[in-house]
Amino acid sequence: MLSLEGVTHAPIDIGLQVGVELPIGLHVLGGYGWVPGAYRGLMSGVAGAATGDSLAGKLLSSVVKRGQTWRVQAGIRPFRSLGFYLDGGYTEIRFDGSLDAASLTGVSGLGPYSGSLTVRMWLAELGYVAWIARHVVVGVGLGVMRTSDAQTALAGPGLDSAAVSQAVQEVDGLVERYGTVPTLTGRVGFDFI
Repeated sequence: MLSLEGVTHAPIDIGLQVGVELPIGLHVLGGYGWVPGAYRGLMSGVAGAATGDSLAGKLLSSVVKRGQTWRVQAGIRPFRSLGFYLDGGYTEIRFDGSLDAASLTGVSGLGPYSGSLTVRMWLAELGYVAWIARHVVVGVGLGVMRTSDAQTALAGPGLDSAAVSQAVQEVDGLVERYGTVPTLTGRVGFDFI
């Protein structure tokens, strides 16, 4: 199998992936995606509600604006006649956004300030894939993703480095602490072989 697929890993991303499967059932998938607004809102809302630090909450909701993902996963489909598969892999999510000076305390500059949040996650997924008319690939899977690391950054003139450092650590801690996400995968594509 050599496939190009449209895929969603709800509530993480929507994107494209390329897959290669050997005749023995081992496969590798790689993909790139975007984090749609509904998925971003869910992520920032859950983590933002868990913090008591107003600067950390504002930073989190402001930074989680535009998101891109890339993913690599590998697995096995042990029975050729059945479509069940088991995958494991790695995903990196990068969010970017901006923040106005008026919404921050401890700021003497005018802003705006740019921020980013990078989240690294491990994943496991159990699913089923089928072929229609030999070349159309359709699949569904249930999985779980767990954050292994988060890094937040905020840059701009006039920032109180101590307050920002504390808020950044709070955001990173929240994302890492509450970073287990169940996922529902849907995929459809074309198998070229």
